[in-house]
Amino acid sequence: MKEEAISLIGTWQVNDKSEYLFSIIIACLIIRIIIAALKAMTSCKTYGGYFSEFWKCFSSIASQDESHTDYWHPFFLGIVELSAYPVLMVTNHWSFIGAWLAFKTIAQWKIWAEKRTTFNRFLIGNALTLFVSLLWLTHFVTIVV
Repeated sequence: MKEEAISLIGTWQVNDKSEYLFSIIIACLIIRIIIAALKAMTSCKTYGGYFSEFWKCFSSIASQDESHTDYWHPFFLGIVELSAYPVLMVTNHWSFIGAWLAFKTIAQWKIWAEKRTTFNRFLIGNALTLFVSLLWLTHFVTIVV
């Protein structure tokens, strides 16, 4: 494990750091919009109109459904994940991604057994993060020989 971690350090570089960071932030915002739209679909029938609930979910303003108030923590976690995943993918360290996803899943397993819609949103958000990392952001990362 120590050799694997050492081989990860210093074997890659990000070509255009400012464009990479900008792309990560834009991707996180797009994913947040998608997740907020999905959350609003489940709550607009109960609490009010769709666009009102969408805005509450997106902006994280406290609504009648407290689960919509996330204080933008998933956004910042997404920035960390979208920064790390492309590097791990290019350097062929997929096991770190798998371990991280397993850790995230296990932490909420009991809640998701009862709230399947929330679990599905979690899966969609993670799938989008992985797809963006693989199909878009890996182009910024190169192996240094």
